[in-house]
Amino acid sequence: MSGVERLKSRLYSPVKPPELTPRPIGADTKVSPLQAWTQNQAALPQKTMIKKSNSWLKKILLIASLFFLGSLAFAAWVVWRGDNWVSAANVEIEIAGPVAVASGGEVELQVVVTNNNQATLEGVRLLGEYPPGTRSAENSSVALPRSTAEIGSLKPGEQAKKTIRAVIFGEKDSTQEIKLSVEYRLAGSGAIFDRLKSYPVMINSSPVNLALELPDTVDSGREFTFTATLTSGAVETINNLVFSAVYPPGFRFKKAVPAPVIGNNFWRLSALPAGKDQEIKITGTLEGDDEETKSFRVTAGLEDLASEGETSLIYGSLFKLVTLRRTAVALDLVLNGSREETLAVGSNELVRGDFGFTNNLPVELRDVVLEVGFTGANLNRGAISATGGFYNSANNKIVWNKTNQSSLGVVAPGGRANVSFGFSGDALAPNPGSAPQIDLKLRFSGRRFDTESDEPVVLELERTVRFNSILQLSTKVLRDSGPFIETGPIPPRVGAETTYTVVWSVANRPNEVAGAQVRAILPTYMRWVGQVSPSDEKITYNATGGEIIWDLGVVKAGRGYTEPPRQVAFQVALTPSLSQLGQVPELVSAAILTGTDRFTNVRLESRKLGLNTDLSQEPAFNSGDEKVVN
Repeated sequence: MSGVERLKSRLYSPVKPPELTPRPIGADTKVSPLQAWTQNQAALPQKTMIKKSNSWLKKILLIASLFFLGSLAFAAWVVWRGDNWVSAANVEIEIAGPVAVASGGEVELQVVVTNNNQATLEGVRLLGEYPPGTRSAENSSVALPRSTAEIGSLKPGEQAKKTIRAVIFGEKDSTQEIKLSVEYRLAGSGAIFDRLKSYPVMINSSPVNLALELPDTVDSGREFTFTATLTSGAVETINNLVFSAVYPPGFRFKKAVPAPVIGNNFWRLSALPAGKDQEIKITGTLEGDDEETKSFRVTAGLEDLASEGETSLIYGSLFKLVTLRRTAVALDLVLNGSREETLAVGSNELVRGDFGFTNNLPVELRDVVLEVGFTGANLNRGAISATGGFYNSANNKIVWNKTNQSSLGVVAPGGRANVSFGFSGDALAPNPGSAPQIDLKLRFSGRRFDTESDEPVVLELERTVRFNSILQLSTKVLRDSGPFIETGPIPPRVGAETTYTVVWSVANRPNEVAGAQVRAILPTYMRWVGQVSPSDEKITYNATGGEIIWDLGVVKAGRGYTEPPRQVAFQVALTPSLSQLGQVPELVSAAILTGTDRFTNVRLESRKLGLNTDLSQEPAFNSGDEKVVN
């Protein structure tokens, strides 16, 4: 196109040329490059700007479309080629086995592991995790919390078959879950991957059926008995069977047939033959508010061999609700601040009793009589006292009535009366063959007074006071009359070693004491020689802490009384320092004897002061021989 034609095109163009802004004459005509560019841009035709904008939008839309199509193609490729990726989802676990078994029955599971990946799996293992109480199928006495079965390598498409066997226990109608997992590694990698699958097994029967006979309603404070029955449904004798009971608050255990072996709620039934049953009768009282509901729970199972008194495997458990009903009269007895059925006290300890009652009837009670009777060879009859009552030494009873306690003549509805008494015993009283205890029997009697009836109301309570054994420790130090040959100067001299013999003796009566120990500390300046007599006594010395421990185990009743005391002697050596000049050095610290009374189940303790170089028990001792000289 020639220059003329271009000019004509511009002249006749429909686009309006940019208007020129006149400048005042004399204004500065200099324009910066940035200003010039801005002015030129503003002067461009609008159509040109719109075209450029549309061009950029088209480019962006094209790029987004290409990205979207690429993503679809990549996703299709992943789906089509997904079996080349190693995924836990491609490790298949198939389990075949019973859906229900009897408690204590064997479960056999056939497990097939398939590698559906395109890569080889290495170090493959089948792990099993079993419910609590599971036992080994090969030996039912061995617990089986988990198992491991080695598979090795699994090539693409390869299968491995394993058999899992276990003896499963549980309550009837419960579901037990076996968890199986496959662990594996990839070639050249130390990371461990796994695939988990669970297999539920229902327990459709139990080897022990449990029944509980308990009244629906019991009178508050009145004695009652309930019965638990364990019936064997197994084909062979069940060993290590245990039974336990959980009592509600307010229940006071009195007795049981057979008697519990731990506390008042744990029984070892040993063996239960096939098809036989075992009854446990428990007697006690329950206290609480009128119409209050209480729950009892009983459990049968196998004992936890690692934890005494615990049930590791439950065959069955039951609970039952009981509704309390307030009796016509609520009796209350407090002995030395305790409402327990059995109270343990020391020999010759004074026991205070507070015997009270509340009239729960809507009518008066009249001519109330309260009685407390004592039985037991250990009763100290000369120490019995009764505030406001009369003690009859002929029958060992205290009696309160309206003649000596005016409040007992008429007791209004909701009224209360209380009497007090005191007594003591002697654990070392004659007749050592009898149990060192006093039994109390309390009796309430009165007349219900209303226009329709004049019924007598009679209630009784029983309590027991047991006496702790007298466990005594005696100590002494010998030099000339001991079982060892002594060396060194007397009196002890600075820098020279002198040996001494320490003797500990233990006496005990009237109850057997278990877990008895004597402990003491040897000062840092003393030396443990190592001589012990008799040699069969278990006495040890810890050089790190300087502790001496005499482990007596069981101390029989009568030691130190009807037979010689338990005694041990050991030799120690003293090398005094200049700082001890003129002093009487301690040879061994205070000794502490502890043990548990098997009759009262109370922890006993006896203490003796430490021993020093004072040999006043020796015939040849001279005053001053105990002090260190130079």
